[in-house]
Amino acid sequence: MDPKPYFSRKLLCTAPDGAYCSFGGSKKISAYPDRIEIGKTAVPYARIIDILVLGNVLHIIHSDPSGKRVENYFRYDTFLAKKANRELMAFLETARTLLPRPPAGAAADAAGPRPAAPAAERARRIPPVKGREAVALFSASAAFPPYCPVCLGSVARVARLDVGTGLESTGFWLVPVCNEHRSLGGAVKVHGWKAKSGEITFSFAQATYADHFHTINAAPERRPFASVAASSQALHDLRNGTRAVVHQYVISLVHVSFIRTSAVSLVRSRGEAVWKGLPYIFSTLVTGWWAIPGLIWTPVAVYRNLRGGIDVTPLADQALTGVPISARGV
Repeated sequence: MDPKPYFSRKLLCTAPDGAYCSFGGSKKISAYPDRIEIGKTAVPYARIIDILVLGNVLHIIHSDPSGKRVENYFRYDTFLAKKANRELMAFLETARTLLPRPPAGAAADAAGPRPAAPAAERARRIPPVKGREAVALFSASAAFPPYCPVCLGSVARVARLDVGTGLESTGFWLVPVCNEHRSLGGAVKVHGWKAKSGEITFSFAQATYADHFHTINAAPERRPFASVAASSQALHDLRNGTRAVVHQYVISLVHVSFIRTSAVSLVRSRGEAVWKGLPYIFSTLVTGWWAIPGLIWTPVAVYRNLRGGIDVTPLADQALTGVPISARGV
């Protein structure tokens, strides 16, 4: 008789940023002492590469029988957000004890640097792409140097680098930027990105930044820019009470609905977070209701924004300290 699973929940299949549309569907995730079942696919722990939890988003990375890297993202939706995170964290803690080796990563709340792979497998300078300096990254996780990619200035906050290949494959990285350049403005571009890809091409407007990006991703475990990162204003603020939050908004188009997340805001209090979330509450109330999924997601998004949005401070901390992270969000 098969032992009872220590975790078993039906979760929404999402894009890496946790966004869900009505095409996404759901899968039952069941974890046993010898395997994790993703729907009807059984994955033994020997093939689990990484398990990550950020809020109510579960990210499972594993290899298929042929050795190909596979990445899956799921969202545990409930009005009780703390319950979802608590159950996912309990699942993660148990799964970590069953892996045949220490996990490549941990939950976003307690993640540390990942074990090193050979430098040649991590990153390589390649010929320019459309006249821009380029780096090929042989991993689904990227680290960004603690310099603004637009002007190479000092870091004061984080901006989103959005990527996607259609309705079901969108995600974002958080990239350190200066206070003047709150968006990337095309300074960093991603080419040929796919949610399940382990080989990604980045191109850059600044040749020096391209060099730094190659250096930090070739051997992130060496922490080549640790002293610069530690002195950034953004990291100082995050470790002295400032929170990084995103807000959700819903768009419905007759038969489909989408949940999207905003740019990252740095706030000092819940009241400030709620204030910055008001535009997303109003837009959701206008655009969120016009499909059946939106009838469900609209009150969820409004509720979360009224509570101050979703805290991504741990993810921002990782981005600012040069820890490789996947293109994912909440």
